[in-house]
Amino acid sequence: MDKKDLSKAISSDSVERDPLFEAAARYFVADGHVTTAMFMFENGIGYNRACRIVDQLEAAGIVGPNRGRKPREVLVDLPTLDAMLKKN
Repeated sequence: MDKKDLSKAISSDSVERDPLFEAAARYFVADGHVTTAMFMFENGIGYNRACRIVDQLEAAGIVGPNRGRKPREVLVDLPTLDAMLKKN
């Protein structure tokens, strides 16, 4: 997928994003790593919803791919995240 395709994917995802998407993005960028279990516990949500949100974060280029039991890598810093969220 090239940058143009990725941009389209990010734009189309913004319409169907979970209401917790922005809060999750800010939480993980501030914390520096992503685990679905931690996010579930902190927000009192189920596994499926937490996974969908983390998948949305990955599709938006905010976090890296699943690395098994290791936390996902956060790919952006807070100023970059703010700029990404303002675009959508």
